[in-house]
Amino acid sequence: MLEQGVVKPCGQYVMGFLQRGTWLIWALVFWCCADGLEQSAPKTSLEVMMPKGDTDAIVSRLAGHLVADPATLLEEEVNQIIDHAMEHSWDLHYLEPGILYAMDTVGKGELPQWGEYVSVHYTGSNLAGRVFDSSRKRGEPFQFYVGNVIPAWNELLQRKFAVGTKGVCLIPSMLAYGKEGFTTLVAPGEHLMFDIELLAILPDPQ
Repeated sequence: MLEQGVVKPCGQYVMGFLQRGTWLIWALVFWCCADGLEQSAPKTSLEVMMPKGDTDAIVSRLAGHLVADPATLLEEEVNQIIDHAMEHSWDLHYLEPGILYAMDTVGKGELPQWGEYVSVHYTGSNLAGRVFDSSRKRGEPFQFYVGNVIPAWNELLQRKFAVGTKGVCLIPSMLAYGKEGFTTLVAPGEHLMFDIELLAILPDPQ
């Protein structure tokens, strides 16, 4: 605002504008750099572990499992995770009823059966990369009966995870914790990623 009764030379207005312009330029540079840093933030371990492949080959393999007119929530969610995998060129395979997976190491042991007691190492995260649980971080394997965990794990372990197998999976919420979520760790309707290693089939502790 001009001081009352004082007329400032035109040059002072120009210099003031340029000074304000310089501030705006630096602010713009800072914003661009900050945006670039955010975009180049390091990926989570699970994102890094997801195998990359040729996008065309991945689309050719997975697109056939998309449901044109999904009639159930599970079908809608399976479409979502397939789209996510194709968008990120994750080299995953499809397993009914809607699990995407890839093997890092194929074990030479036996496949566990329903009701058997197993020992597993795992890390779980949501699709945004937030890790919500990890047996590795705790330093203690997770031991449980096959059939007593989320549906996707029950399917994968019995059909694909022989003892010694290490792999990753991408699963829709309806094959995980569904509409209810899990305590404060998993939000309702949240799709999940896991890396899993089947360590052993154990004697029944009971």
